[in-house]
Amino acid sequence: MLHNEDSRVKIPLTLHMIRLGYKYLSKKDQKIDSETNIFKMIFKESIQALNSVQLSDEDIEMLILEIKGKISDNDKGKNFYERLVSQKKIKLIDTENINNNNFHVVTELQFRNGDDYFRPDITILINGIPLSYIEVKKPNTPNALKIEFDRTDSRLNNTAFKSFFNLLQLLVVSNNMSYNDETVAITQGSFYTTPNGESTRFSFFREERREDIVYEVELDERTILEVLVDNDIPSIINQEEFKTNLQPSTPVNLFVDSLFSKERLILLLKYGIAYVNQPGKNIEKHVIRYPQLFAMLALKEQLDNGLKKGVIWHTQGSGKTSLAFFMNQYLRKIYQDKNIITKFYFVVDRIDLLEQSKNEFEYRGLEVTTVDSKQEFIENMKSSNIVNMGTGSNGEITVINIQKFSEDSVVQKNDYNLDIQRIYFLDEVHRSYNPKGSFLANLFNSDKSAIFIGLTGTPILKDDYKTTSIFGGYIHRYFYNSSIADRYTLRIKREQIEVKEKEKFKEIITQLKKDNIVITKNDILESHAFCEAITKYIGDNFKTFRRFQHDNSLGGMVVASSSEQARKIQTYFEKLYPELKVALVLYDEGDKEYKKSIQKGFKVGEYDLLIVYNMLLTGFDAPRLKKLYLARLVRQHNLLQTLTRVNRPYKNYSYGYIVDFVDISDEYDKTNQKYLEELQEDFEGDINTIKGLFVDIEKIKERFSQIKDKLFMYDFSNLEQYKNQINALTDINQLIELRDTLKEFKEVYNELRLSNEFNLIKEIEYERIIKAFRETDSRIQLIRMTQALTNQELNQDLINIKLEDVIFEFIKIKEEEMVVADNLKASIEKLRKELVKNIDKRDEMFIQLNDELKSIIQQSNLLATSQLTTQQIVKMNNDIKRLIDKAKELNGRNEVLLIRYKNDAACVRLYKRISKIYHEKKDSDIFEKILKAKTQINEYIIKNNAILDNESYFKQAIRSQVKNAFNDFLNIKQIADFFINELLYEQEGVI
Repeated sequence: MLHNEDSRVKIPLTLHMIRLGYKYLSKKDQKIDSETNIFKMIFKESIQALNSVQLSDEDIEMLILEIKGKISDNDKGKNFYERLVSQKKIKLIDTENINNNNFHVVTELQFRNGDDYFRPDITILINGIPLSYIEVKKPNTPNALKIEFDRTDSRLNNTAFKSFFNLLQLLVVSNNMSYNDETVAITQGSFYTTPNGESTRFSFFREERREDIVYEVELDERTILEVLVDNDIPSIINQEEFKTNLQPSTPVNLFVDSLFSKERLILLLKYGIAYVNQPGKNIEKHVIRYPQLFAMLALKEQLDNGLKKGVIWHTQGSGKTSLAFFMNQYLRKIYQDKNIITKFYFVVDRIDLLEQSKNEFEYRGLEVTTVDSKQEFIENMKSSNIVNMGTGSNGEITVINIQKFSEDSVVQKNDYNLDIQRIYFLDEVHRSYNPKGSFLANLFNSDKSAIFIGLTGTPILKDDYKTTSIFGGYIHRYFYNSSIADRYTLRIKREQIEVKEKEKFKEIITQLKKDNIVITKNDILESHAFCEAITKYIGDNFKTFRRFQHDNSLGGMVVASSSEQARKIQTYFEKLYPELKVALVLYDEGDKEYKKSIQKGFKVGEYDLLIVYNMLLTGFDAPRLKKLYLARLVRQHNLLQTLTRVNRPYKNYSYGYIVDFVDISDEYDKTNQKYLEELQEDFEGDINTIKGLFVDIEKIKERFSQIKDKLFMYDFSNLEQYKNQINALTDINQLIELRDTLKEFKEVYNELRLSNEFNLIKEIEYERIIKAFRETDSRIQLIRMTQALTNQELNQDLINIKLEDVIFEFIKIKEEEMVVADNLKASIEKLRKELVKNIDKRDEMFIQLNDELKSIIQQSNLLATSQLTTQQIVKMNNDIKRLIDKAKELNGRNEVLLIRYKNDAACVRLYKRISKIYHEKKDSDIFEKILKAKTQINEYIIKNNAILDNESYFKQAIRSQVKNAFNDFLNIKQIADFFINELLYEQEGVI
């Protein structure tokens, strides 16, 4: 029996691509260009059809030669990509009329250059050009993904393969399992990337628009057999495992739908690739993230419905500038098709962000204009000239500070008659866009027909005004919990501090009074005694942090309570810790170029610590910044902005760390409360071993019977279904017990064979038991590996708890992971989905879980009038996760029974009701009697169809057949009542 990577994943996935409209391509009798892997005959036919021209073989060779020239450049394939999507000259693909292209899928296509080669499992071609490949692994194989990620890195850094990767646009790796969002380690799932050399990073993809996916072809046996024969495995065509993996709903099939459905793939190729050419660095190639893609599509839909203002709420670190670039490309083409010229503006509220944004857009190939004065912008707006398209390879954008908007910066009336659409991206709409100020009014009045798109990671949720009140409803949302699950951002841990020797504060105050110094809060916080003490704590803590992490590249930031305190802390650092390089960043400290050099220097590791007061708390992204010392209380949405300075991914770290000197808990609770209220509408919508060879055969038979009963719940007739069953088990001890039972089963089976008891074992497929044992063992090893990788960070944290007490007065009292409110919404949605999947709504456990969910949602419905602390949110979230585990366990048990009963849910419910009452009976006995009774009832109905019109006779017939099947059971009437309730009544009412 074949049960390997090919039969389980590769071939089923290849056939699934046919559903999506791809044609399977055999390598036999194909002319393939060895330097590009272009299939020449298909390429020629496609190019001629696309361009409505006749081309000779020489013409095709010249075109292929042109492609070879472009993919030989050291530009990550930029020249080829631009040629690929260009609709000028001879088109290589048609990005406008998708069905004009030929889509093919081929297995085991070899990419060779001399003695170096690689052979992906599946390669995707458009018009004969290989533009993507998919590498697959069988489920539950420990380290499979890491091995494949490392193999990809090795290929990408092999110069022999440069041309191939300049040609390829999307790479996919999958082990055909669902994502595990509860662990930091990436051990299962499907991931995509675009070739980017050393900087290649695989990303998650979570589908939000299943309605966009279209299956063009219904698989038939002939098609399936052709693919199996070409891959030399026709024997699997009737295997249940193969049929299971051929279903569209497997994790890898669903993932491939998202990337390779024809329309989606062309969309990604056309608008989802960006080249970032930053001076002094190697050119980089980026692919759009899924939240950016869905935000772009959501914006298009809302613009079609008349949208003029709206907000995109994407958490910090999700790439909002990059999002604006992708939207610029997408919208420019949409309006161009309508003969409307677009003018794009990116509005910021700080000078440093203007420069940063300008650079980011220029790195991506946009022609960027900046405005130096209000008068210059007035002329810009009043001019009837169309925007300067410049030399930017990807269009244009004007980056402007909001303070440049004045009452006079308004388009002239005759401009309204021109086919111009102004589109404003408003960066960070949680700061200086005050509805009571003039700048915002001037912005909105600049062009009454303009479109305004607000971008924020932390919207304003004040009582007097909210971001949505000013800028319109949400276009798309991507929350912090999702960003963490996608590994774009890190969780944050907070280290609480208390004053251990409060008497020393009194001594400070007493001395200050003796010196006739007015005692204010700032007098204490800015005193030399306090500043020296806090510096000692930070210095020792930071050095210990680096030592225990074995990483001196980690950086820190101190947020001082005032500029004066910041200066004194820097002085004490220079005195007490000369080995640490510390820089001060204040508004009145050095000029603009000095501040820029400090920030740039910190990002590349020239400084160990930055000391700030008001600056760099928002918009400053330095991945190596992993510890923030908070000596000032930052309020409201600015608090989240400040905390997330440490949440950027860096190396293999799982957390960013906050050291809290000022007790932010109350302010954090208030902020979380506001976000929970903002999410209210989402809540409302979710709801033995062998001792010897010669043994007592009767005892062996008894053991055999006991083991069969233990394994009754598991389906070995379909190993893919069995895999799903064990993946649903959350208790590793249960898996270990199952593995030991399977091991015992193998041993007893062999004893029975040696005893010639073939009648007992004739129906057992021993090979399937062996494979089930291996699958279970692999699952256990995967879980253990995942736990080990996760606990690696936790063990490090346990070491940190033993940090020495500080010398003077600060001591660490507690460390906790900070939880953002949207975790609660995501957890409730997971629980709701698990309950919806349940097939037995009368199950006592289901009823209990459903009641508990209702109670939790009722709590969330009270958010507008009650205050939930972060601890309460954490408790609610943990309660929900506990319920999710129970719901998954319940659904897993139901799924086992459903498989046993060939997807007859009524039989599952009957089994559960009867086995609960007759628990002394064997499961197998109950199972067989239910099937017998159900079969007899169905046969009786077929012969006497009119009985369905008479409920009394129908009940009598049911009782008769039940009595016949359960003749050795007591209380037949009760069993018959169970059958009547299931067959006469549906879950929710009378049939």
